[in-house]
Amino acid sequence: MNETTQNALLKTLEEPPDNVVLVLITDREEMLLPTIRSRVRRVPFGGMTRDAIERVLRTRWDAEPTRASSLARLARGRLGWAVLAMHDERVVEQRLALLDSAQQLASAGLAERFAVAAEMGGRYTRDRAGTQATLEAWEEIWRDIMLIAAGRQQQAVHRERVDSLRPLAAQCDVPSAVRALRAIGDARGQLAENASPTLALEAMMLELPLLRPNAVTERLIGR
Repeated sequence: MNETTQNALLKTLEEPPDNVVLVLITDREEMLLPTIRSRVRRVPFGGMTRDAIERVLRTRWDAEPTRASSLARLARGRLGWAVLAMHDERVVEQRLALLDSAQQLASAGLAERFAVAAEMGGRYTRDRAGTQATLEAWEEIWRDIMLIAAGRQQQAVHRERVDSLRPLAAQCDVPSAVRALRAIGDARGQLAENASPTLALEAMMLELPLLRPNAVTERLIGR
């Protein structure tokens, strides 16, 4: 809702119809006017824990333990996604493909990154959900890089990728990884506010640390 729309909603919020409960859902609370926020009760929603999703998959849908654990890690707190993925392998394949691309981009040069930004920006209006899913995968990869750089690889979401991410984390300190996560989050916010998709994504690419996939190996061979 823009400011005009929010102002038009005030009357309804102050005098709602009988037997009606109005639920406003947003992931950008700061974009709501103070007059809106003062007239509603804030109810925060969060995703389910990984353990809870794994337990439900095993007890209610009879998922194998290994399968339940894998889906729970990939679900990012979304039980519905995990259930869908359990019954449709293509959902998992698409998710893994996004993570593969995100990991490759972490060690790509600026030219390749700008090409990706141009391609994604060009199709953003036709595939907003796909773009947001891609950005989410980038966030997850950079978060795992940050955790590995901090020596907390046991907390990584994608533990099966720790070995392949370790050479990247060795080149990236925690503040640099945090900067990458902030840049991706800023790009997602700018896209939600209808900024130029290509420009928003290019600005994000400039903030991502430049890493090399084989830097650690090259350094060891040089010794």
